[in-house]
Amino acid sequence: MQKIMIIYHSGSGSTKNVCKIVEKKVSKSHETKMIEVSQKFDYNEIMEYDKLIFAFPTYHTEPSKSISDFVEKMPVFEKTVPAFVLTTYGLYSGNSLRMLIKSLEKKNIITQNYLFIRGPASDGVLPFSSWMPLIFSYGKKTAKKIDKFVAAIRENDKISRKAKAPFLKWYVPVTNLIKHFGEKSYNKYKENLHILPDLCANCNICVKNCTRSSWSEGEPTPQFNSDNCNLCLNCVHNCPAKAIVFSKKMINKPRLDRKFTA
Repeated sequence: MQKIMIIYHSGSGSTKNVCKIVEKKVSKSHETKMIEVSQKFDYNEIMEYDKLIFAFPTYHTEPSKSISDFVEKMPVFEKTVPAFVLTTYGLYSGNSLRMLIKSLEKKNIITQNYLFIRGPASDGVLPFSSWMPLIFSYGKKTAKKIDKFVAAIRENDKISRKAKAPFLKWYVPVTNLIKHFGEKSYNKYKENLHILPDLCANCNICVKNCTRSSWSEGEPTPQFNSDNCNLCLNCVHNCPAKAIVFSKKMINKPRLDRKFTA
């Protein structure tokens, strides 16, 4: 039985949810292991696997910084490693999949197939969720897309030496004008990320879940350092008391929490 490693980064949990479904389906024909990207990862472990799946959220038409940093630090493998790549996005994916596929190619990791999934938007639109219900839903064809992706993984036993990637969207640079304002808002939100002390139980879930060590234990509440934060909002969505916000408009608004996941 072939072995597959699923390597993912997930902020609010949308990407992780898709990975869990993929893992469940793929495990019927392959031995699987699902692991979240981290700064302390033994890249030699990858060589024990026959196929790799990379999954990440798209932020501002680009791969998340966590997955980009992870791939950048990878060594160039002597043996060609086949891979399958997927991204979740809220509004627009741009060239994010193509960008990561090209980065993997430099490491001798050759993408055999890829998948776009429109999922819940978890970022700056959150304060306006009451009149944008679309941001809390997946695309209508998500299930069919996942099944097709899984079928490609199961059936692909012969490694293609040429990476399969989406066509370059030449018009994406035009969207950089919009992206500029989006990133400006992102930086503002990041600097405003804070805890509402009256709600915080100091459970430290935000500390444990942050893969970039932006949160640390403290009294009476955990402490936040924005330097390494990429605003994935894992902390915002997974806080059981909804105590972490970046805008007053977010108070008591819905989250992509365990209830949503279920």
